Amino acid sequence: GSDHHIYAPNEVVPIYANKIGPFANPTYVSGETYHYFDLPFCHPPDGKAYQWEGLGEVLEGDRLVSTAFDMRFATDQASVTLCSRNLTSEELDAFRSAIKSDYYYQMFLDDLPLWGFVGKVEGAEGAQRAYLFTHTHFDLLHTVEGEVIQVDVSADASKTIDLGPVAGPHPAPPLAVSFSYSAAWKVTDVPYARRMDKYARYSFLPQHLEIHWFSIINSCVTVLLLTGFLAAILLRVLRRDLLRYARREEGGLPGADDEDDDQGWKNVHGDVFRPPPAPAA
Repeated sequence: GSDHHIYAPNEVVPIYANKIGPFANPTYVSGETYHYFDLPFCHPPDGKAYQWEGLGEVLEGDRLVSTAFDMRFATDQASVTLCSRNLTSEELDAFRSAIKSDYYYQMFLDDLPLWGFVGKVEGAEGAQRAYLFTHTHFDLLHTVEGEVIQVDVSADASKTIDLGPVAGPHPAPPLAVSFSYSAAWKVTDVPYARRMDKYARYSFLPQHLEIHWFSIINSCVTVLLLTGFLAAILLRVLRRDLLRYARREEGGLPGADDEDDDQGWKNVHGDVFRPPPAPAA
């Protein structure tokens, strides 16, 4: 929801997951995206709860769902275990494929968007290995009045699970994995009305803006070229007529081009003033 929420100390601040998709996707809104739990992340202990959005969000593929994070307002959390599980062969393949394609996820905390990567690929070409991020850290800013102003998420590079070579052979399942998170809160004097200014100046996906600008510039250049071609064709076709009309307006002598009467489509230029032969009909 978009309500201006005031939180009490230690009150639960829900975190909703939205979509996941490849980072190289040209447009995050209309491109290749999937539901967050299409990957085997930790499920909420009391079951998934969906937050239904408006028609616009549904058409964009948004589907907010509750997560297992138990975030508490203005309460630092050193390391909290989300879940521990043994990943099956199919789940390992899903994570490995997502990491190979540079998947990232989108979440919302108090209507503030945040993004993070599923994992990373390291190693030389032909010997690359996939590493799954298992620890997520949140940095949050809040006002003394109880408002959430900013949230940033990062992965702890020292807490990863080696999923084996990207191209194989892969480790034999099951593989034990423990997911965890931490949170650090700080007070800020930034007013609630300006908390979205950060997102107007900065994006997690800066190349998207460049791609949009490239599309706009490309469209403008195409329009200018087509306009130039059309103008050149019209000038070439109408050049003789324009020169003749210019001589007439200047009162000059008629040229050789004026000896011939108008031909073709130019013969009907005065028909708009001619009355119909049977006006009563």
